[in-house]
Amino acid sequence: MREPTPPLLRAELRRRRDRFGDFWTVRLPFHPVAIQALRNAGGMWNARLGVWLFSVRGFSYPAVKGSLPEETLWDDLTSVSDRLPELEDLSRQAVTRFTKWLEHKRYSSNTVVTYRDAVTVFLRFWQQFGKFRIDQFTADDINTFNFDYVVANGYSRSYQNQLVNALKLFFHAVENRSVLPERIERPRGDFRLPHVLSKEEVKRIIERRRTPNTARCSF
Repeated sequence: MREPTPPLLRAELRRRRDRFGDFWTVRLPFHPVAIQALRNAGGMWNARLGVWLFSVRGFSYPAVKGSLPEETLWDDLTSVSDRLPELEDLSRQAVTRFTKWLEHKRYSSNTVVTYRDAVTVFLRFWQQFGKFRIDQFTADDINTFNFDYVVANGYSRSYQNQLVNALKLFFHAVENRSVLPERIERPRGDFRLPHVLSKEEVKRIIERRRTPNTARCSF
């Protein structure tokens, strides 16, 4: 007689930011083996929220997902940017200098936030590949980021242009250098196909031109 197949484990993963900190949260039904695995991995049970907490500073996205068996069915409710590693100290200091430079130059508050966040995502993206030194980034790195992160995740053309503008300004303000802007690939503008008339529309236009103008000027 075949043994019954054990039910698959389903877990929900989110990222939670509040006044107590920045955490990954894992929610799952009662499962003694999984609970012990989360505890062994360093998770903290929060009875008020009913979730297991992992500090983002201490645990990466892959580490949290790796704390449970591979066959776990994850309801992954994190965003793309949630999954990138946090900024290391030198990069965070560079972003702070850039933010102050923008404020000193009297950029609008919306632009300051947009450009700061754009640079932060770029640096976090490259950190996951072990690239930290700001003085080593090139136009090719920006193009790779555009293709592998911006385009691959379906972000808009306007967002891509904002990123390029922010990064060019960042390297000018923080590194006092250009990153060969002519080599940075920008998105094309919207290409619209010409309007094609239907057969009925063409027929009406021809018939209208053939119809004599019966209006007469009266004197």
